[in-house]
Amino acid sequence: MKKLLLLVMVGSLSSVAAWAASTNGAPKIPRFSIEYMDKSIAPGDDFFHYADGTWIKNNPVPPDKARWISFTELQERNWYLIHQILDSTVAADLPANSPARKVGDFFRSAMDTNRIEQLGFKPIEPDLKRIADLKTTEDLLKLLADFHYRGIGGIFGDGVEPDEKNSSVYAFSLSQGGLGLPDRDYYFSEGFAQQREAYVGHVGKMFGLLGEKSSEAQAHAATILELETALAKASRTRVELRDPIANYNKFSVGKVTKDYAQLPLKVFLAGYGLDSMPELNVRQPEFFTLLDKLVKERPLTEWQTYLRWHLLHSSAPYLQAAVEQENFAFYGKVLSGQQEQEPRWQRGARVIDHEIGEALGQLFVEKHFPPAARARMADLVANLKGVFRDRLTKLDWMTETTRAKALTKFDRFTQKIGHPDKFRDYSSVEIRADDFLGNVRRAEVFESKRELTRVGKPVDLTEWHMTPETVNAYFNPSRNGRRR
Repeated sequence: MKKLLLLVMVGSLSSVAAWAASTNGAPKIPRFSIEYMDKSIAPGDDFFHYADGTWIKNNPVPPDKARWISFTELQERNWYLIHQILDSTVAADLPANSPARKVGDFFRSAMDTNRIEQLGFKPIEPDLKRIADLKTTEDLLKLLADFHYRGIGGIFGDGVEPDEKNSSVYAFSLSQGGLGLPDRDYYFSEGFAQQREAYVGHVGKMFGLLGEKSSEAQAHAATILELETALAKASRTRVELRDPIANYNKFSVGKVTKDYAQLPLKVFLAGYGLDSMPELNVRQPEFFTLLDKLVKERPLTEWQTYLRWHLLHSSAPYLQAAVEQENFAFYGKVLSGQQEQEPRWQRGARVIDHEIGEALGQLFVEKHFPPAARARMADLVANLKGVFRDRLTKLDWMTETTRAKALTKFDRFTQKIGHPDKFRDYSSVEIRADDFLGNVRRAEVFESKRELTRVGKPVDLTEWHMTPETVNAYFNPSRNGRRR
């Protein structure tokens, strides 16, 4: 098995030239400074505040952020540069179906609040009708597959990623999921009692905005909490989810469909085009054992209520102001402590970055990351690798057998700098300037199709797992023979 270590340096780590050309009104240029230290504190008493105390005092969390750290500071600079790019795409007459045109039309759709208000709930009315028309559990799983395909979560999770015991090929997995709160502990811990109460109130308000009477909305909110609590009870804790062996349970599709006879997963897999797939990983079998009982015990009307909620929740950021603001009031203020929403342009930019991020990244690279900057970073990494390899050859505590294996492994080290060599092609994605939610759904379909068609095929070692405009770096353990 090929073992690879990946180092990724992205976004503003390479935007030094752009920072130097900052204009009035731009975020300050983040950089290291000893002035961030608080030397009035003895390092032996409190090293953290000795090293960062002055920076912390001078950098309270902005009201439109849930946290504020040095990475956030760097990313804010990138958002400023991205805002300029987005404004330029709106102002220009761009070729049809070009990356810039798609980014520009997506941004127009996000910023056209008049259009979004006029549409109201019309963008989700077809899906609401499909939920109302459900007659059987088979209908439920068929619709659920379509919802997941379009980025609407619910009931359980699924995904495509390198097989954890054969990282050269992609595998499909099913996992616990379907919760509206962050994890299972929110449904049971007394420490989260206030959040649970606020959640029920929020769900009721959202159903009220959808047109339900107060008593009906409250009853439906109670149903949501009851169903999700049942799902949470069968879910593993965060600690248990860290065990890669316990969360790897590969079965044949035939065994899975037999073991969960009340839960027609064959219908779900057919909706994904995976009904002929030989095997899959069921990460938490006990969750699906419980779910198999739940779909039989709980009436279909409750699952219809559940799907309406998760459709509404997943759509809320792209709908009219009242819905978006109520969504933020709970998920932003109550759960994250964020007091204000980010500016509309920034919320739209985040959506574009998430949905067609490499199209936006292509524009970002063209504007702010010249080839010479990438070449300098490649030289820096090559120098580091050269020194590291030289030291490996001279370590006196290493046996020659171990050294040979270490050098073989090190020679497979792969770095990714700045951006992919080939950007993702979004030409098949329809992006309309008057259809914000529709753009999100069509981009999700593109991504689902891209991933699902890879099941059982060789892993793409050139793929990037974050966009060029993102400030971050990552090591990919699945490329190193094991995934955690």
